[in-house]
Amino acid sequence: MECNVARVVDGFPDYLRAETITDGEQLRPRFVSQAHDPIPAGTLIGASPQWRAVLKRAGQVASTDTTTCLQGESGTGKEVVARFIHATSPRRRGPFLAINCAALPEALLESELFGFERGAFTGAQHSKPGQIELASGGVLFLDEVTEMSPMAQAKVLRVLQEREFLRLGGTRPIKVNVRVIAATNQDLRNAVAQGRFREDLYYRINVFDIRLPPLRERGHDILLLAHSVLEEFARANGCPPVQLTSGAERAGASQRAGASRDRVRRTLRRRGASVAAGQGGYSLVG
Repeated sequence: MECNVARVVDGFPDYLRAETITDGEQLRPRFVSQAHDPIPAGTLIGASPQWRAVLKRAGQVASTDTTTCLQGESGTGKEVVARFIHATSPRRRGPFLAINCAALPEALLESELFGFERGAFTGAQHSKPGQIELASGGVLFLDEVTEMSPMAQAKVLRVLQEREFLRLGGTRPIKVNVRVIAATNQDLRNAVAQGRFREDLYYRINVFDIRLPPLRERGHDILLLAHSVLEEFARANGCPPVQLTSGAERAGASQRAGASRDRVRRTLRRRGASVAAGQGGYSLVG
């Protein structure tokens, strides 16, 4: 497979390029990020109109400090888009910190977000800054934001309204200069209607929303992602470049139901280990 840089995509930085991929007799365009911190090479893969619309909308909001909400199913690339916004924004030289609100219990999530003072709870033998404080000057990415407790939601609302917060056990407000990008795989309006998410926080977070389509609705992007994963696997493991067979490509193109970035990566990496061990060829079917 040959990848020839065709042109710089209008309106995007020079590390996001349109490539023409020659695979046999087929030509496919794709968007691919070149190596650029904090966007790893190859993470912005896609050529479909749906993906181009996502990147265009992300590019529009990147130059502002607007709080942004990314909505889409799990595995649609929400953190990838958040990193793209950060890397193309005036805050790109500042930190990008991400926290999954669904991965931590309530008490631990609050201490991770807001930090704590010495003696705030049993075992707090020293003060510790939280992710909000550490992200000052940059971007804080709140993934699965609907999973925050009501108490944490109220505190995040204060950060967005007043640009200040209290550490756990603290009495002195700490000013912070941070941009928040939130993400969820749920319908925020439904969460508000069900009383699981504060309405005032909804309006603060959803100032600018970007909806990410699932991979199954992005046409042949699934194949472009598959080729990228294979290239990544070969580089990481010192293997010769391996390509999908035409049969595997047809299977992948026709079996998009349930496809996600994470599932494609898991499947191909697992198959890659088998191929490396001489146990078979590549397939997109998990």
